[in-house]
Amino acid sequence: MAVVEVDGHERVYAIGGQHFNDVATTFSKTMEVYNDTKGWDFVTDMVSPRTLFTATTIDGKIYAVGGFSN
Repeated sequence: MAVVEVDGHERVYAIGGQHFNDVATTFSKTMEVYNDTKGWDFVTDMVSPRTLFTATTIDGKIYAVGGFSN
């Protein structure tokens, strides 16, 4: 998964990633945000699931770049 903070608003975004279990590996397209008062909240899904990518912020927007999925 990739983790970013947007413009110092004390919110951390966790995006995508990979889940392992005994049967299969799955890829996530979920974006969640963490803040001190509410904990983790669902934000949105990416268009496609991905792992092994990077994310950054530019002008208050989050960009997820690279990676792959099945």
